Amino acid sequence: MSLGRPYGHTHGSVLGHMAKSVLTTG
Repeated sequence: MSLGRPYGHTHGSVLGHMAKSVLTTG
């Protein structure tokens, strides 16, 4: 579960960044 915590946080950050990029591009 230790890996799940940081992984989820990083994944969320990446998802947010990608979503922003897509919104800005589209």
